[in-house]
Amino acid sequence: MIVGPQLKQPDHLLCDGDSAIRKLGEDRAENGSYLFKSLLIADAPLAFGSDWPVVEINPLGSIQTAIKRVPNGWQKSWISSECITLDEALKAYEL
Repeated sequence: MIVGPQLKQPDHLLCDGDSAIRKLGEDRAENGSYLFKSLLIADAPLAFGSDWPVVEINPLGSIQTAIKRVPNGWQKSWISSECITLDEALKAYEL
């Protein structure tokens, strides 16, 4: 049961793909990292932010990250089933 807003920073995904797989193993990393779509399916209120100064304040870049999920240096999305739509990403920034 999810009780409150899930506060997430999509841009962390840009740097975490390789390190999450290395530290957690592929199965755990892919079943427990940045599960934006799964949270929405579970009716969790999803709220995005930048976590500045760790990453730049760039809402449009974060929205793109949430939609495409392509970590730095990768050619494809990480856990493509967790990609969300533009509308879902915009709502997460409005919450």
